[in-house]
Amino acid sequence: MLGGGIKRVWRAVGWNWIVSTRLTGKGTSSEKCYFLHKNAMGHAANSKEMEVDVGYERKQKNSWTNASLYHGAKLLQNSGIVQVLHDGSRYVAS
Repeated sequence: MLGGGIKRVWRAVGWNWIVSTRLTGKGTSSEKCYFLHKNAMGHAANSKEMEVDVGYERKQKNSWTNASLYHGAKLLQNSGIVQVLHDGSRYVAS
C-alpha cells in the first residue's frame, strides 16, 4: 500500500496525510487512496539482534558508525483500513 515513495506527511483535521507516488491507478479516474487507523497496523523491531559497529581511523581523523536492525509491519485489523476511490485524472498534465 504505502511502501516506498513517501514524500511528505501533513497533520490536518486530526489526520496524518501521507502522500505516496505509489498509488494504485495513479493519474487515472480510479486512484485508490487509503485511510488507516493507528491501531490497524502493527510494527515490531528485533532490537535483541541489532548489530552496531563503531570505529575511528586515526590517520584520516574519521569516525564511522554502521547499524542494522530488522523491522516488520503487519495488518492487525481489516476494519481499521478504508479504501477510497478517487478521480485523479483531472490532475494529470495534458
